[in-house]
Amino acid sequence: MKIKQSKIKKILISEIKNLDPITVFIEDFNQGAGEKTVKCYDRTWSNFWGAMGEGYSVQSFFVSCDDDYIIGKLSPSLRPSIYEDDESVILSFLKREILKLRRVDDITKDRARGNWEGLGSKAGCWVSTKKLAK
Repeated sequence: MKIKQSKIKKILISEIKNLDPITVFIEDFNQGAGEKTVKCYDRTWSNFWGAMGEGYSVQSFFVSCDDDYIIGKLSPSLRPSIYEDDESVILSFLKREILKLRRVDDITKDRARGNWEGLGSKAGCWVSTKKLAK
């Protein structure tokens, strides 16, 4: 039997409204290979990266990747983006919110028009109602 000790970085993220503390474990096995584990309450997501490229630590690789890639690796069953069917539902919701905000004078006519026209692209789907009100 062989026992090997390694250095693991533990990061605790806490005091987030309506969310349990999040613990992140990062282990670099060697240059270009490592593992990241994210734990929140009773859920855990983990992935091993064996070929991140020369010069990358797990931490530097992780922050260089886009959200869809990371979500796909840590939780393959979780949908990383909105499908076409969902997009129409979200667009309808956002249009109703824009009208609602305009009716109570929470946004100007120009701001409402700009937000409405911005909904034509997929990027517009990600606009939150808080952002609409600004």
